[in-house]
Amino acid sequence: MKHISGPRYATAVFFSRIGSGLFFFINTWIVIHLTGNSASAAISLLIAVIPSICLSIIIGSIADKFSAIKLVLSSEIMRFFILFLYASLFFAEYATPLLAYSVSFFMSICAEIQLMSWRVILAKHASHENNFKLNALSVTSGQAGVVAGATCSGIFFVYFGASLTIYIASGTFFISSI
Repeated sequence: MKHISGPRYATAVFFSRIGSGLFFFINTWIVIHLTGNSASAAISLLIAVIPSICLSIIIGSIADKFSAIKLVLSSEIMRFFILFLYASLFFAEYATPLLAYSVSFFMSICAEIQLMSWRVILAKHASHENNFKLNALSVTSGQAGVVAGATCSGIFFVYFGASLTIYIASGTFFISSI
């Protein structure tokens, strides 16, 4: 991989971050629904931050030692399957607060793997000048994806319900992996 295409890279990051925005918005509502306590949303978001704080160094080391692109693809495919299963369990009314918290935790681990792996890929395969441009694309396409995902999540939740919103989030990770 000598050259990283800016538009393809931005598209992959955008779709991945749409999935994150869709998921974390809807999961906040799901946790509140399952527990009946609005404070549980804060717990879910706190659980989502733990992998970044506690595992970043370990995940970064793993991304340095193994194929970073395979780690990116694996994390996207894992998020696709995790959310597909979660949506199915929620649809079948088998979802519990523990499941919602666990999914939040594992989704965050996958997000951290993806983020660290992309950084390794950029450091190893992009020229110094191109690296700055690609980092800027990471931020802009990533933030645009999160905003679009969270916005769509609210709309999808109102019109189609939680399960379909999670299925759609799952699909965005599949698209990102392609």
